[in-house]
Amino acid sequence: MGGEGHIIPYHQALGRALALLGWRHRVWAPIPPESFSLPPDWEGDLPPIDLEAEGNLLAKLARLLPAWRLGRVLGQKLAALPEGEIILFLERFIHLQLFALLIALNRVPVQKRRRLRLWILYRRDIHRDSTRPLYRWIQEKITELLEGRCVLLTDSEPLGEALGAYFQVPFTVLPIPHTDFPATVPLETLPPPIYCWWPGAPRPEKGWAQMQALARGSPPTGLDLRLLVAEAAQIEPAPGGPVLEILPNRLGAEEYVHWLNRCQLILLPYDALAYRERTSGIFTEAVIAGRLPLVTQGTWMAGELERYDLGELILDWAEPETVWLKMIEALDNPRILDKLSAMRSAYRQFHTLERFAEALRGLYDPALPCQDQ
Repeated sequence: MGGEGHIIPYHQALGRALALLGWRHRVWAPIPPESFSLPPDWEGDLPPIDLEAEGNLLAKLARLLPAWRLGRVLGQKLAALPEGEIILFLERFIHLQLFALLIALNRVPVQKRRRLRLWILYRRDIHRDSTRPLYRWIQEKITELLEGRCVLLTDSEPLGEALGAYFQVPFTVLPIPHTDFPATVPLETLPPPIYCWWPGAPRPEKGWAQMQALARGSPPTGLDLRLLVAEAAQIEPAPGGPVLEILPNRLGAEEYVHWLNRCQLILLPYDALAYRERTSGIFTEAVIAGRLPLVTQGTWMAGELERYDLGELILDWAEPETVWLKMIEALDNPRILDKLSAMRSAYRQFHTLERFAEALRGLYDPALPCQDQ
């Protein structure tokens, strides 16, 4: 995905967590284009096959052959692994990539396959997708091939419950690990202007239309408000609207932390259906950084805020002027800042590399030994 989102930070955090356990870690990623560099310790030697491109039904069916080819390459790599026990960790996939993994496992000799375990992290509500029967069928076949050495994971309690009911197997909820950024400046010490940031790539499910409307709305007068958006959002300044500051579409780690350190408000007008159960890494980072996250009713993020009596941060994004007023009210309310501080403290104890590493260690079940270990 060109480095967008939390895919790279997630797996870098995974590597740091495994280092705490003394486990060796290897990343296999698609061969990157010339314009993009993988982290130095990653192996970009999987074919750059795009199985997620948009297209009609015929185009999507045609991707079965590339998925098969990807499975053959991955099978060769698995078969060539050195002796010893191997744990495969898969995250960020669709059914075609899961199908490629099934093909790969079928190509591994039985004795070597019996040294393999699979930990697979479901982060989307695939139980609502039209392709959900494919996920369940492929998952069942993979579990059979691995003779039960397969653990299903997620990072959201409501998502884990829903997926567990659909797959008829238990899911383990993991902490979100990519939160080990430097300490941020306390919110109350930040000088003007007030920065309101809509991070990430612009997508309809992340509230693109709501942000365009917000940029046309009129914030309270007398305040220096700045709206931070990515260049790809193509949001234009409007008379009477907030001052816009345009950021690059892809921020490096240091740039991301810089703006997280500088902003006061994180805007997350995400679609309630799309994010009813799945998590948001940006939301988690905002809480841990002590920034005020403004979210949509009915999302996982809203449920998390309600646990800490922070319903004031759950907004109706339909009226931009009201949204601007709610932002300023939240910043000026010491009770909200105190409750956010309590939530931040709880998140900083749970969503850590150490807790993530402990959870991974707990997944290793010696009652399911691999043969010829």
